Amino acid sequence: MSPFPFGVTTGYPGMTIAYLPGPSDDVPLYEPWAGEPEVLAEAAAAGRRAAAWIRSLPGPPAPSPVGTWLAVTLPDVVESAMGSLDPAQCDRMGPDGRLIEGDAGVDAGTTSTLAIVPCVLSEAGWLTAHQHLRLMAVASVITGIARLLADDPGTAILHGQVWSGCAPPSTTRPARMLPDWPQNANTRSNIWMDRFPFPDDLISAQQQWHTTYRALAAPRLRHATELRRHLLALSVRIHWHPFWSTPTGRTPAARVELRQRTAADQTRVAA
Repeated sequence: MSPFPFGVTTGYPGMTIAYLPGPSDDVPLYEPWAGEPEVLAEAAAAGRRAAAWIRSLPGPPAPSPVGTWLAVTLPDVVESAMGSLDPAQCDRMGPDGRLIEGDAGVDAGTTSTLAIVPCVLSEAGWLTAHQHLRLMAVASVITGIARLLADDPGTAILHGQVWSGCAPPSTTRPARMLPDWPQNANTRSNIWMDRFPFPDDLISAQQQWHTTYRALAAPRLRHATELRRHLLALSVRIHWHPFWSTPTGRTPAARVELRQRTAADQTRVAA
């Protein structure tokens, strides 16, 4: 019989290393949520649509690394990320009791690529401000959906959060997935204000973004380069604001509400 029945000797008298047992074979397998295959199929289709649109954008007047990145790298990443979403790769506890942070199938390299979109667009002056906005929205929606699935796949799938980020604008959501929102606009606005307590500096940055964006649309524009740089600087400030790391701010609905609320404020001021 071995003198070290519970481990192996370390080379020091009276000391052994005891190995912990491996994970049990009866760990329950991941069970898909109701409607999960349809949601993931729509997400993959949305990724293909977004990638096709990006590839259709005009190129620079002369070949450049930024033009190649936007025409090849970015659409490939968008299509791959939306096609590889995996709710099973969510936040979970490991065999040792430690939290394993999930990525919902979107790895760190893909997330990093999407995060630099605002910076790359600062060198894509041949694209319009509206195209810049849509490209940043695509990157933001993908990272938001992945985070939603990693944090709480059941809520993201069953409550239509993934679906609403993927479906074409003309598509009607299934009635069973529609929340019971109040019809009164003021009541609905108060609910959003209670749900999304945006910091003042974030609201101010988004208001400045709307003002700068409208200025870029003016005819016979002067100082266009400065305005584009200011718009992109605001976009980066908004995108990386700490509020989006809070539980309330992680949902794509929060970003949508911030844009809608500040745009409405700008409209009232203009009136």
